[in-house]
Amino acid sequence: MRSDRLRLLDAVEQIDLICTFSGAGREVFFDDILTQSAVLHRLALLGEACGGLSPQLREAHPEIP
Repeated sequence: MRSDRLRLLDAVEQIDLICTFSGAGREVFFDDILTQSAVLHRLALLGEACGGLSPQLREAHPEIP
């Protein structure tokens, strides 16, 4: 099982990649299916990373939804 630290690092990596892929702007995003696919894939991986965080970490930080 991956530690919370590794999962949070995974989440940060996915966020950085999403920012990189979508950095050209909204119009480019909506006009480019490859960019859309890349961002959606990274969002799924971000969800997996965050979804695997321990209940202890979640309870320690109730201010974060």
